[in-house]
Amino acid sequence: MKLLLIQLRRLGDALMTTPSVAAIKRARPQAEIHFLIQEGCAGIVRGNPDVDAVIPADSQGFFGLARRLRREHYDTVVDFQGLPKTALLAKLTGARQRVGFARRFRSLFYTHAVSHAKSPEYSAIGKARLLVPLGIPVSGFTLRLPVGPGHDAEARAVSVALDLDAAGRVAAFSPVSRREYKRWPLSRFAAVCDALYKRRGWRFLPLFGPDEAWAVDEVITQSRCREAFLYPYPVPSFNALFPLLKKCAFYFGNDNGIRHAAIAAGLPTAAVFGTPDPRAWTPPDDPRHVWLWGKAEMEKIGVADFITLIEKLLDENKIV
Repeated sequence: MKLLLIQLRRLGDALMTTPSVAAIKRARPQAEIHFLIQEGCAGIVRGNPDVDAVIPADSQGFFGLARRLRREHYDTVVDFQGLPKTALLAKLTGARQRVGFARRFRSLFYTHAVSHAKSPEYSAIGKARLLVPLGIPVSGFTLRLPVGPGHDAEARAVSVALDLDAAGRVAAFSPVSRREYKRWPLSRFAAVCDALYKRRGWRFLPLFGPDEAWAVDEVITQSRCREAFLYPYPVPSFNALFPLLKKCAFYFGNDNGIRHAAIAAGLPTAAVFGTPDPRAWTPPDDPRHVWLWGKAEMEKIGVADFITLIEKLLDENKIV
């Protein structure tokens, strides 16, 4: 059995496919699994022992990519992304089985079109629905971020530069997001950090991606307790965040890929959400992961409310 899995972009969305990838390999250990993804997100699956080949989706034009995929002679395609482009690519592979979500026009390109749940559900669970037509059960939804020697070396370099092991109680936080509607005001993160430092002595490891250091700089500029921040340091790769997060006690911040990496690392998390429904991006029935939802008006989430949420998370999980 030779399978192609498709999730072109977004780090968090790609992480949400990893429970399904593991389930496929458990159920079909002899299967050859290829993963189509854009190079910027390929670290999520490159190095995953359940994935046999990673195909960069942006290495050639659409028709060149379609020809390459057709030459692979896949038996099955699972389209986790569900875009018109990915649905058409699934069709053009010529695979006998093509599974994707039942959406307008796209269903025509699949042999099995799977309906979404009627109520919001965790994205990893939703993606696992696509394995039902294949008769593959998914028994757990732990996210998996592969870490190789290079990633460990990056994390060690950051840890040494910041003297992280001697820093005391460290919380990871991330005030960034690629999408404006998911960004809580930076001044409010500064106020939260000040309160947690003054009340409980926490220090903070700011986590961010390429070209996002400006947001951390702004938070620190507006803080009254700049000594609380473990910063600056060179931006590590996304996978190197995993061992860095393991050195922290909990995470707070925006809903972004870094938060999902924190969940994968086993950290309790507190998040502020804008338009996206938190239930779609939070493991269900897990008290270690809490959130406040501003819906379309994220700025309505107050500093005091978020501090209260974080302190409750710390107390209930005995994080001192």
